[in-house]
Amino acid sequence: VHEFFVGDQFHALKEEIYAELHRLTMHSKEAGYVPYTNAVLHCMGEEKNKEMLHFHSEKLAVAFGLIATPFGTPLHITENIWVCSDCDTCTRKWMEV
Repeated sequence: VHEFFVGDQFHALKEEIYAELHRLTMHSKEAGYVPYTNAVLHCMGEEKNKEMLHFHSEKLAVAFGLIATPFGTPLHITENIWVCSDCDTCTRKWMEV
């Protein structure tokens, strides 16, 4: 069991996790994903909001799961409150690529 927070920098595999997250994001953008910045609760400008969405804990957890488990292994990711609409859309797009 692993726990992630927004922008988490404490995991021993953070370099690999962020590299996988970048790879997934590039592929999903090529497949048509556009960050849903309305999901950010604080208005900090369009680019900063996109950056905040990029490092949500759910996305870090998926990236970790993909690098830490054999291909095809089911991942079970839980959220303490709710999954934001951008993370939901993004992870669905990841499953397509």
